[in-house]
Amino acid sequence: MRAILAIAALALLTAPAAHAADRLRLQLAAEPAAAHAGYVVARERGFYAAEGLEVELLPGQSDSPPDAALARGTADVAVMGLPHALAARGAGLPVVNVAQPFGAGSLGLACLRAAGIEGPASDLSGQTIAVDPTGDDLVLRAWLSRRGIAADGGAADGGAAGVTLIARGDGLSQLESGRATCVAMHAADPTPAGPIVRFRLAAGGVDLPDDGIYVLAPTLNDPAARDRLERFVRASMRGWREAAAQPDATATLLATLDGGRVTDQRQRLDAVLPLLGSGAMGPDTVARAGETLGIATDAGAWTTAITDAALR
Repeated sequence: MRAILAIAALALLTAPAAHAADRLRLQLAAEPAAAHAGYVVARERGFYAAEGLEVELLPGQSDSPPDAALARGTADVAVMGLPHALAARGAGLPVVNVAQPFGAGSLGLACLRAAGIEGPASDLSGQTIAVDPTGDDLVLRAWLSRRGIAADGGAADGGAAGVTLIARGDGLSQLESGRATCVAMHAADPTPAGPIVRFRLAAGGVDLPDDGIYVLAPTLNDPAARDRLERFVRASMRGWREAAAQPDATATLLATLDGGRVTDQRQRLDAVLPLLGSGAMGPDTVARAGETLGIATDAGAWTTAITDAALR
C-alpha cells in the first residue's frame, strides 16, 4: 500500500502543470453595455475560456480614449470607431484594424423639437451641437459639410449661420440646460427624456462603421500574439452571433451586470444588432472613410489576416 501511495505521489509531482489561460486586456470605448454586447457574452458564456483565453474588459474613460490605452501599454486590444482610429494613425500611432464586427455606423443626433428640428433635413442654422471630440466630431463635420453648413458658427459661402460645436459631456444635462440643442449620440446611447427627435447621420450620406477591433502594428509581428488575436476574434464574433440570436437573454445578462432595466437594454440592443457585419474590414470601407473625412489612408490601416484565419 505504501508503495502504491509513493508512486501516486511521484506521479502528481512529475505530471505536467495545466496550461494557464492566455490573458488579453480589451479596452472598450465606454462601459460594457449594448454596444459591447458581443464581448460581454463571449466572456460570460465561456467562449473566451473555450479558446484558452482570459479576457479582461476595461471600461472606457472619457479622459482616456482607447488609442491612448494601446499607446501606454495598458491594453492589448482596443475597440474604437474607424474615424477615431484613422485620426490616431494620422497622428503617428500605428493602430491597425484586425476585425470589424459592425458593418454600418450608428452616429446620429438627438435634438430638441422645441428648436424646430424634426429630422436630418431640418434647418440647423445657429444651433449648438455637443459632440465627442475623439472621432465623432470628424464624422459630424463631414455630414455638415455635405449639407453646406459651417461648423464654426459662421456662415458657409455667404449662406445661413452655421452651427457651433462644443465638447460633449453629459448629453442630458447639456440639453436640459440649453447649452446644446443637439447632442451627437450612437445607437446604444439612451434617448434623453422629453420631446426629442433622433436620427442617424447615414440619412445624410455619411455612414462609417461603428467600433472595430484594433491593435498596434508590432503586435502582428509576434506569432504568439497573432495566435491569441485569432482566438480572441473567433470567440468575440461567436459572442456577437449569440447576442443577435438570443437578444432577450443578452439584455437580461447586461442588465444583471450593470443593474439597469432589461427593457432598456433590449431597446438598445435592437438599435445595435442590425448594424452588425461580416467581421472583416474591407479596403473600400477604409478608402471611403478617408475620402469622407479628408484623412489620408494607407494599406497598413487594416488587415484581413486575422479574420481570414479566425473565421474560416
